[in-house]
Amino acid sequence: MFLKLYWLGAAVALMPLLIQPNEVHRMELFPYVPEDINNTTFPFDLNVTTNSDMVLVKCPDTDYRHKNNNEMFGRNSKIFNPKGIFSPNASLFAWVPLLKTESGPTKLTCGEIVLKDNANPYHEWTFNVMWKNGTGDGKFIKRVRSIKDIPPDHENCDFLDGNYKVFGSKKKGDFLLVEKFQNIPNL
Repeated sequence: MFLKLYWLGAAVALMPLLIQPNEVHRMELFPYVPEDINNTTFPFDLNVTTNSDMVLVKCPDTDYRHKNNNEMFGRNSKIFNPKGIFSPNASLFAWVPLLKTESGPTKLTCGEIVLKDNANPYHEWTFNVMWKNGTGDGKFIKRVRSIKDIPPDHENCDFLDGNYKVFGSKKKGDFLLVEKFQNIPNL
């Protein structure tokens, strides 16, 4: 009798886990995007102050939920190239490399969010990246053809744990996540 009560208590205790909805991730991942998305939300302006001509932009991925569980996010297949992005948690969000253009802002369309409760449910999730030079001289950083060794003493990086990512640019202007950069020939 006590064993049956024990199993009943355990089943009732675990019941909320089975019926609990998927989490909403807006405040953790994209707190700067308003909770209520409408026709004026996107393109969303991102101000970038850097000395580099490349940044990583955080885009939602297929499992991202902005406000509730009735939403879906569809990737932009042109930028979600598996060899060109870094997704540390499978399909919640991804870091997408973006190259600076010489004049004006750069638009990046991550994909389309579908909000079932809205009158217009389809919205393109687009960032308008506004570049500001960290040095104030307005020039791009000089590019070098390639490097073999990454300096281990960079002020913003900790290479001791070995958990770092290297991105390279292709001739056609795309990016590539370089998995084994120590073994790249012709460097």
